[in-house]
Amino acid sequence: TVCKGILYGDPDPLNSSYRISYNMLLNMLRVEDVDPEYLLRASFHQFQQESEAPGLEIQADDAEKEANAIEIVPGGTDEDVSTVGEYFGMDRQLLLTQRKMMKIQRRPEHILPFVQSSGRLVDVTIEGENFGWGIIVRYKRKAGTGTAGSAGQAALNAEGPGHSIDVLLSCVDRHFDDTSPDAAMRREEDLTNLGLLWR
Repeated sequence: TVCKGILYGDPDPLNSSYRISYNMLLNMLRVEDVDPEYLLRASFHQFQQESEAPGLEIQADDAEKEANAIEIVPGGTDEDVSTVGEYFGMDRQLLLTQRKMMKIQRRPEHILPFVQSSGRLVDVTIEGENFGWGIIVRYKRKAGTGTAGSAGQAALNAEGPGHSIDVLLSCVDRHFDDTSPDAAMRREEDLTNLGLLWR
């Protein structure tokens, strides 16, 4: 099938990777009788972009027709449509305000007094995935961040978080719900390693 694809398949697309850089532009300006705009217009990259323009315009027209055909309020009046628009604007404003509040709440000077004591409950969300509620077990500040001198400054400028919080979460691995043979093998391996998890 690989040979058949090579012999009878479509050719690989030839895309220009021509990009004008700042140094190239300066060198062209130093030479007389050289027009950088003409060089860009005559490039293969520009030719490819212009040849794709009609197709993109057709796609834009189709998308505009689909957008115009959407009924925001089926059978509603212009007043209903404006009411929906006002509601959408207020909802966006509320979302932006909530994000600003969360930014302020998550500043170290505001949140540290609450997370330094063990036993507090926190709702954990990492990269959009919610892990539910957990209990703070330990809080630790990066060593050297509160001291003066070169060592403290180096620790302060080092990459990585300045504070670490250990949180106890109730996590369930969903592969225990799977009934396939591969999942059964993974379950057996997890059960054999169960004693190592609690040491």
